[in-house]
Amino acid sequence: MSRQSRALAGAVIMIVGASVLFGTLIGAHSLGGFTSNGMSALTFIAIAVSGLAFVHAQTMAMAMLVTLMIDGVVTSHTPASSDPQGPDVA
Repeated sequence: MSRQSRALAGAVIMIVGASVLFGTLIGAHSLGGFTSNGMSALTFIAIAVSGLAFVHAQTMAMAMLVTLMIDGVVTSHTPASSDPQGPDVA
């Protein structure tokens, strides 16, 4: 992926992951999933799955954004010699 694509995708995935989690919480509340006795089983499963999706989205987004920091970094570079390595002329 290009640098701009990774930056845009990382930001979008981060926002979409949070939107899915908060959307599930708001939807569960508006549909009556939270009662005075606690959550219904279906609400618990929906929130657990959306929480896992949120964590996965945040991890993938950060992986894309971290690659922007290390893009083009050379890790195995041997320094050039200060003495040219030519044939010995005596």
